[in-house]
Formats: sequence, structure tokens, C-alpha cells
Amino acid sequence: MSEQSCCEPQIDGPLYDEKPNARSEAVSRLKIAVAVADDARGRIYDVAAACRAVGLDHTMTLAGVGLLTGSMESRDLAKLLAVPGVLMVEVKHEFPCGVAARIH
Repeated sequence: MSEQSCCEPQIDGPLYDEKPNARSEAVSRLKIAVAVADDARGRIYDVAAACRAVGLDHTMTLAGVGLLTGSMESRDLAKLLAVPGVLMVEVKHEFPCGVAARIH
């Protein structure tokens, strides 16, 4: 058994919350729109399936304009951008009062 120094902090519990609170969960999930490249629009449903495979909770496909909508965890956005056929991802930002904003 090792001896503890008088200057070392004593930790009685875990160093992190084992269960995140509801607010942190809400912040990590983002509403997004995915623009599909012109040359991939003919296979938009395949692109949508690939996006779902990397974590997109896909809610709508607008095949005529090449757009997918849904939500996903913020930590997985890089995976979504790596999907072949994905041109751009737009994140919908909402302020506490419910007003939406777009970042250009």
C-alpha cells in the first residue's frame, strides 16, 4: 500500500458526471440540413443511407433540390462531411427564446 502525501488531493467520488444532465444532451444534438452535390442527386437515397450509417437521424429528403434534413450529435459532424456526395452541412442554431439563426 502506498503512502499518500499530505499535499495530494483526496477524491471521494468520480472525476466526471457519469450521467450528463438534460441540458448538455440537448446542446450536443444539432438540427441540420445536408446539401447533396449535383453529381450525387441521382443517388440521393444512397447518400441518405450513408448519412444515417454515420449517425444522422434523417427526417426528410427533398430530392428535387438535393437536400436532407435531420439531427445528429455534434461530435459526429466530421463523419457526415466525409460521406461521398455530401457537399455541405448547415447547422440550425436556436437561441433560448426560440429564435432561429443561420450562420453564413
